[in-house]
Amino acid sequence: MRSRTPTTDGVRRHPRQAGTAERRQGYQAFVVERFTGGLPIVNILIVLKTRFEDKVKQLMTARNTSLQDVVNEQWEAYSTGNLTEETVSDGILDTLDEFLAVLEAGDIRAAEKRNGEWTANTWVKRGVLLNFSLRSTQP
Repeated sequence: MRSRTPTTDGVRRHPRQAGTAERRQGYQAFVVERFTGGLPIVNILIVLKTRFEDKVKQLMTARNTSLQDVVNEQWEAYSTGNLTEETVSDGILDTLDEFLAVLEAGDIRAAEKRNGEWTANTWVKRGVLLNFSLRSTQP
C-alpha cells in the first residue's frame, strides 16, 4: 500500500496528486490578478454592482415613461367616451395591471416632493382612476 502525502489543505493525496490543489490555487490567483489588473476583487465587484444598478435605473425610467404614455393615451380615450368598461381590451387591462404592480412596488409614486412641496403626478392619478373606471367593482 502506498503512502499518501499530506498537503497544505490537510487532505492526504496520492504522491502523484500532491500539489494539485496548490497549483490550482496559484492558477486561480493568476487569473484573478490578470482579470482585475491587480485591483482587489472587492473593488471590481463594487464597480460591477454600481454599473448594474445604473442600468436597472435606466430600464425602469424607460419602462415608466412608456407606461406613462400608455396611461395618458387611454385617459384621453376614456375622457372622450371612446373607452368604456364594455369596450376595454384585455391588452389595456394588462397594462393597467402592470401599472398597479409598479405603483405597489414603489417604482412610481402618486405624489413627489419637489422644491420642498408635494406635487401630485397627474398621470399616476389618471392610472388609478382608469383602474376604477374600467373594471367592475364588487360591493
